[in-house]
Amino acid sequence: MVKAQKTYTIFDIANWFLLREIMSHYKLQKLCYYAQAWSLALNNQRLIDADFEAWVKGAICVPLWNYCSNKNYGYTPIKPVEFRKKAVKISDDRSVQLLRSVWKTYGCFNEFELERLIQSEKPWQIARKGYGVFEPCNVKIKEDDMKEFYRLLKSQSNITAKAV
Repeated sequence: MVKAQKTYTIFDIANWFLLREIMSHYKLQKLCYYAQAWSLALNNQRLIDADFEAWVKGAICVPLWNYCSNKNYGYTPIKPVEFRKKAVKISDDRSVQLLRSVWKTYGCFNEFELERLIQSEKPWQIARKGYGVFEPCNVKIKEDDMKEFYRLLKSQSNITAKAV
């Protein structure tokens, strides 16, 4: 029997990524989105207890956006200890394995490359249907769309859980 993966807050996952690299709020948003998307596709469950919306700049988690906006983070690097007090350590093996795979796959890209990548993918496009390129949108990216798209991507690429 496969052990269930734990669900974490957006700040727990953000903290995990910040411990690997100092990065902008925008890059952090995208990495958290991919962690959620691949968890849905590979493990059939959420990793993060929050939703992502299809904003002009790509996939955005509003609680993380609000926190970082209040701290005046934009494209400036976030302090690596920013979420340490409010985050729990990611401890279960499935989650750590997934996060390592997401980091290995997407961590080398900057926020602009990740933004363009998300904008080229169906889940974001479906959520933004009917909106102009620069028109504000707060439509939730559906988990079923994420699950379906990334499962298809996995099957076409023969991707394993170890190498998202």
